[in-house]
Amino acid sequence: MIRCLLVEVTRNRKAQPIRIERAITADSLRVGRGADCAIHLPDHRVALHHALIRDADDGGHYLEAEGGSVGVDGELRHGAELAPGTRIAIGPYQFEVEVPVDGVDLVLAVELLHRRPREKAILERAPATLSELGLSKRCLVSWMGALIVVAGLLLPLLQAGSPAVRQALAGLPLKPMQAWNPGPLLSGHQAFASECDKCHQRPFEPVADSVCAGCHQAVVAHASPLVATTMRCAQCHRDHKGGKGLVQGDRPLCVGCHEALGRRAGTSPAGVSGFADGHPEFRLSFAARPEQPRARRIAQSDRRGLVEDSGLKFSHKAHSGKLRVPSDPQTIRNMSCADCHQVDRGGLGFRPVTMKEHCFDCHSEKLDFDPPQEAYRLPHGPERAVMDVLAQHYLARALREDVPPHRDGAAAAPAAQVVAAAAAKAQRASVALVDDMGCGFCHEIERSGDSGAWKVRPVRINGNWLPAARFAHDRHRSFACADCHEIGRSEKSSDVAIPDVARCRECHAGEVPSRGKVASTCAACHRFHQAAVAQPEPAVPAKANR
Repeated sequence: MIRCLLVEVTRNRKAQPIRIERAITADSLRVGRGADCAIHLPDHRVALHHALIRDADDGGHYLEAEGGSVGVDGELRHGAELAPGTRIAIGPYQFEVEVPVDGVDLVLAVELLHRRPREKAILERAPATLSELGLSKRCLVSWMGALIVVAGLLLPLLQAGSPAVRQALAGLPLKPMQAWNPGPLLSGHQAFASECDKCHQRPFEPVADSVCAGCHQAVVAHASPLVATTMRCAQCHRDHKGGKGLVQGDRPLCVGCHEALGRRAGTSPAGVSGFADGHPEFRLSFAARPEQPRARRIAQSDRRGLVEDSGLKFSHKAHSGKLRVPSDPQTIRNMSCADCHQVDRGGLGFRPVTMKEHCFDCHSEKLDFDPPQEAYRLPHGPERAVMDVLAQHYLARALREDVPPHRDGAAAAPAAQVVAAAAAKAQRASVALVDDMGCGFCHEIERSGDSGAWKVRPVRINGNWLPAARFAHDRHRSFACADCHEIGRSEKSSDVAIPDVARCRECHAGEVPSRGKVASTCAACHRFHQAAVAQPEPAVPAKANR
């Protein structure tokens, strides 16, 4: 191991030496112009790998030339012992071996003695200014300005305004009008990318709607008549943006109209100026009722109206965590949201929750009746089907059993009496289904007077609380459901656990990026909705009991 102290010597204007010391420790020291050399000499007169310094078994240090020779005390040699006082010339540099100091095996002082000469003769012959070349700045600027005007303005104008010039330049690979091209076209428009006049039929005038409609004849009207008369196609559909798409997706696309909604008379939604601080609170859509032909939209600040009338008795709190399965008390099941709420194939919504697929595994005993003698199971369906199964069950059992004789030895009861007794038992059994041991365990029951008649309230479960928004659950799979939906304290089926706009703002900023938040434009959550303006809002149908 060589412990070397390299002293770089430079001189000031008075030729006084300035020494800069640097310690180097390595098994061997390579000297040369290459960047991998331990002693780097940045001069083209030095080879990439000029020499190598190594130590020997006798305790001394030696320098060996690599592919050439070095000057040692005025003589050319292939190697030399590095004893104190030895002077070695490598290109324009001179090394001098000095007496070692404590902790150092070798001290080398290096100085650049022969600097590169200034090629004055070459500089004198080479012109260094425009005037020496016979040119002037004013003349050059004038010519360049004239060239820009001709190539960037006059020729494109001639091509745009003269069909003859346009036809004459049709065969050129680069046409003058392409100097006005602000960017690449959409991939679907690349077939006529060099034919600017196909869309821009008149210079310095916007593209007319009739030009767009000439090619897109199959596109149905997707704007209201008012919008169609006040806005142009190009205000929302802007080309020359390459792969970014033809539909404008930035903030002005939506805010241009929606910012003034709050100031217009007769409009209920507030104006929108952005998501970060100018977006109104969400309004949730509730399933329509028989007396209401359309879905109801309720703001999330209206806590009294924010109640879901689903017709079910359900608690999210009772269906999360480790639970004992009702149909098999010996089994403990750890339930999570994904056991019932399964994302559909599109990743935007969820598949409907049904009794057969999601509830039956744990609550199958709720359909059993007349235990423990005979395990009969009722169908999960309309009330009429349940009543028919009860009537058939008790009638079949009554007909199979022998009616005990009267005390006076009379014959068995007549068939009419047996049927009536079976019907009475079925009626009593149906009344028992109203309580928490039967259908009333999960469903809201409506009674009809004192006759005992009842029916299950229709089940209306909201499939989409925000139909005007577009939310992708698969993009939020890195979060737990409870991070956004407060279900840990939900003890009633009427609770609504949809996050409000404040919860979304914890992670999402507006169009302008914010530290630690995702930049979100209007188009990130909303589609263009004008196609549905002229159509009535459809009623949400009630789901059948499944």
